[in-house]
Amino acid sequence: MTRHMRMLVAVAGMYSVGSVFGWITVVYPDSAHHTHSSTCPDGDGSSHLTPDPVENAGEYFLLDNVSQETKNELANGDTSFAGWTFKYDKWGSLNGTLNIDVYESLFYSNHSSGAHIQARYNRGENDPLNLRWVQFVTPENPFDPDQLYDVNTGLPVSNGPIPPANGGFIDPYPNDGTDGGPFYWHGGEIGDYSFGADSFGAYDLKFVDWPRGFHPPVSSDGMQFQLYLTSWDGGTTVNFLDGIGWGWHGACVPEPATLVLTVLGALGLRRRRTC
Repeated sequence: MTRHMRMLVAVAGMYSVGSVFGWITVVYPDSAHHTHSSTCPDGDGSSHLTPDPVENAGEYFLLDNVSQETKNELANGDTSFAGWTFKYDKWGSLNGTLNIDVYESLFYSNHSSGAHIQARYNRGENDPLNLRWVQFVTPENPFDPDQLYDVNTGLPVSNGPIPPANGGFIDPYPNDGTDGGPFYWHGGEIGDYSFGADSFGAYDLKFVDWPRGFHPPVSSDGMQFQLYLTSWDGGTTVNFLDGIGWGWHGACVPEPATLVLTVLGALGLRRRRTC
């Protein structure tokens, strides 16, 4: 396998990455559609995007390759993809443009923060026609899809029969696909996100996600995502071609520092979390 080499070129807010195979260009959102951090309506929690190359020049969306964690999950993870073949030797072969139209941190309710991302991929020369998204998720806290929470406290109030994911997982978990594959949009949904246009412009493949998590008392929450562009042969073979990382981290906000006198007579700092 030829080693995938990446080179970063910055031009007017647009980043291109070159490889021995091809080029992919990532265009970041404008200021009207980007929010790096947000605050809980109660004022006792905060959330920020990570990675966020719009806010921090040292953080970059593009992935160097398919992570071993993703490969392990596809091979033997929470969802079985028995009979499927996943190939990684065409990494870096795309030539199109990925527009990140929206990337924002936000609170959905008290103690419930997350991230909203909206992206459009437009195919380049020689790009495959049958493109699909595959997303691997790494939650900061155990993810249980049927765990319910009190929206005011963030505390669990009930639990359904689906067991929590064992660490990272292929999105969605549990798999709701009608095609048996690992795709973010299954066969019954992909038509709504392919070869269309929205208020930002035309696209060959669109991606939208707005995950969220609660911040129970004395804890934090967040998720990291590896979003892959893949091609599908219509059967059971998937080629991984390129990808980005995105996500958010949410946390409680400590009360103002309180000075307390220690037994040694020195001043110490005590912080109490309340969210």
